[in-house]
Amino acid sequence: MTKKETGTGNIVNIEFDMTKPMKMNSVVEFNKISLFVGPNGSGKTLILKMLWFANTVAMGAVKEKTLPLGMTIIDLAQFTLNHTFDNCDFEGSLKVNYERGSIKIAFVNGNVIGVEPDLQDVTDMAVPIFMSKDARTFNQIKMIMQLQATVGQEKTLEMVKLYDLVYIEFLKKKLAKGLPITKEFKQSLDDFGLKQYDMQSFKIDNSSVYFTDSKGKDTEMTVLSAGEQSIVNMFIGSKA
Repeated sequence: MTKKETGTGNIVNIEFDMTKPMKMNSVVEFNKISLFVGPNGSGKTLILKMLWFANTVAMGAVKEKTLPLGMTIIDLAQFTLNHTFDNCDFEGSLKVNYERGSIKIAFVNGNVIGVEPDLQDVTDMAVPIFMSKDARTFNQIKMIMQLQATVGQEKTLEMVKLYDLVYIEFLKKKLAKGLPITKEFKQSLDDFGLKQYDMQSFKIDNSSVYFTDSKGKDTEMTVLSAGEQSIVNMFIGSKA
């Protein structure tokens, strides 16, 4: 018996019909792996943030019963918009088409005026992840976690973007019981010149991320260079 698909599948494309914050009237096609290239200010990061935003709203639509009491899907979309972009003056609409279903979101003067999910065959959706430049290294992640511990989540959200907090929660869940390094993962790290650290697994607490070596010693990931931290973070974030 063929296993029934419960998720959206891969992203097929994004349809933009926007006049703000940038004029975009186009369709961006996606493959299993997609690469965005272009000069600074050309919209690469904006498109990725829009994709994260739309996927987060789509997840809310799929799991609408779990939303806080009284929160509608439009409320969720507005909250997510406000805590994702510095400039929320959106005008127009965007639509993300998946292999199974779609979601369309419309804006007027920075206000979400409509959310049209077509996800009736989708019963589950993974938490969307966007790894920004502000949570790329474990030094940055440590600072954000310390901020959370000091001022609380609500105050932290006034200073840190929602996608960075979601990514850190993703790491906490993924590393909560420790994450052993597979042979393939280890080979990837070795290929990037990280063999010297003898990493065997990763773990996390409320203040930092650590690796454990073959002797059982735990070391903070912050001892690595910024570039090395970014590489390991990328692999942890992308490995299932």
